[in-house]
Amino acid sequence: MQHVVIKAIDMNETMKMKALSMFFDAYQLNSTDQSIAEFMKTSFDSFYGPTWHCIVGNQFSAFVTHIEGNFIYFISNYKAVMLFRSGIKI
Repeated sequence: MQHVVIKAIDMNETMKMKALSMFFDAYQLNSTDQSIAEFMKTSFDSFYGPTWHCIVGNQFSAFVTHIEGNFIYFISNYKAVMLFRSGIKI
């Protein structure tokens, strides 16, 4: 696996590995930050149920609320990625 720096996390190991794996897949397939974010968001919506949000970029600030156990913020390949689930937990 490529170099990853986890900046903040509130999710289990299985979900974390899924997020990282999906990022590397998306990074290989997609050339824009928006397409990477869309791929990760729609994939997590399909796999874990709604409602996921994903922010990808070289530089951004964020302050978000997430459902407990459904948040990761990491940096890899010069991209910062914040993936989190919000809304009502079903």
